[in-house]
This record gives sequence, structure tokens and C-alpha cells, in this order.
Amino acid sequence: MSEIDGMTGEVVKWIRNHIPDKDRDPVNTAIKLSEEASELTHAIYTGDGSVADECADVLILLLDIAYLRGVDLNAAFVKKMEVNRNREWRKVKGALKNADAN
Repeated sequence: MSEIDGMTGEVVKWIRNHIPDKDRDPVNTAIKLSEEASELTHAIYTGDGSVADECADVLILLLDIAYLRGVDLNAAFVKKMEVNRNREWRKVKGALKNADAN
């Protein structure tokens, strides 16, 4: 079992104590993920709050969405990193951007 699998199991077990799988909606979880990503951006930009806590919130929600949609994050990560390694990248405002993207 991978570390991601272990974290996913812990997240799912915790959430199931509050909401059964059948009542969970990945769309609503994705909306919450967007909110938490915004909080992470705010924490980084302003220095207010804990970047570590916001990163953990984003990870928890991402793991839950992957679980709900049946995504193998280990396999998806490996596949996507291979794609990324074979793309051309440019630096834009201190971040990488796919050279083919708008």
C-alpha cells in the first residue's frame, strides 16, 4: 500500500463518520476544494493563517474526490508527470506554464 492509499483510507474513514458515501457529492467536494485553494492562496499572499494547514485541507479534499470518482492517484500522478516531463515549459511570474497553453 502506498502512502497516498493510506492517507486516502484515513480521510474516507473520518468522513464516513459524518456523511455516508451514498450521500456524498464529488461536485460539492470540488467546490469546497476551490474554497480551500483560495484560502491557501490567501495564506501564502498575506502571511495570515497557516500555509501548512491550508495545504492539508486541499490534500484531504483532493484525496476524497479521487476516492469518490475511483481515481488511482498514484497511477494518475505517474502518468501526468511523464506527460509533464515531455512538454515544453516557460517561466511566467515565477511559476511554470505549459508553452502550448494560452
